Amino acid sequence: MSAPAGYVNQIDVSKWQGVPDWNAVMADPFDVKVVALRATLGHTYRDSQYVNNMRALRPYDNVLKVAYHVPTPGVSADDHLRHIEDTLRDAPPVDANVVDMELDKGQSPEKIAGLFYDIAVGLEELGFKNKVFIYTAAWFWNPQVGGIPLSDSDYKPNASDWALWFAHYYGTTRTPVLPMGWNSYVAWQYSDKGSLAGIDAQVDLNIMKKGYYRQLGGVEVPPPTDDPVEDPAEIPVEAPWGYIVKV
Repeated sequence: MSAPAGYVNQIDVSKWQGVPDWNAVMADPFDVKVVALRATLGHTYRDSQYVNNMRALRPYDNVLKVAYHVPTPGVSADDHLRHIEDTLRDAPPVDANVVDMELDKGQSPEKIAGLFYDIAVGLEELGFKNKVFIYTAAWFWNPQVGGIPLSDSDYKPNASDWALWFAHYYGTTRTPVLPMGWNSYVAWQYSDKGSLAGIDAQVDLNIMKKGYYRQLGGVEVPPPTDDPVEDPAEIPVEAPWGYIVKV
């Protein structure tokens, strides 16, 4: 299935997708352009397939590789960052990193927001300037964090200062619901029940805006020659399940 105009297709994987046959995945008509791979969970666990997947993906130069990290609130950002840095060092280089916010562990909104902020800024300082974004969903972010500032720093203190990859599945409502603090997004996880050649389990399906894909280093083959100059966020786009939304 081709991505809607102005977007590329993305999947995300972890150990739960087993050992993918990446040749088959890349030959699937879904036309994967971005693979997000779970790298870490908390400050000690490393996804058992992360390094293997990154090594297997190395030949696919036209596919963006994004590592995502799931922090555990209540553990310091420094402890998370040490673990993330060690994990990234043991695998081929990634194009970007994502901080996956979906755990609260009973912590306050300020603690959860601050943990995201400190990890995200720390990742930028590791060499990923403007190549760190957040994954979350309204069902988590709104009750657990809401619209509070992430930090009292002058640097990217608000949620909207960070690019958003959000989850909102097609079976819930016809209008995508963004978490509080954002009015736009760069990637949308619209299904957790995808089926692709080469993967023996269901896989999450996403779309990413072409502008952000290129910002992260994505290159289309052949290069685009007739893309509209408008920001994709400003035009109506047909969602993958066939109805029109304003994004």
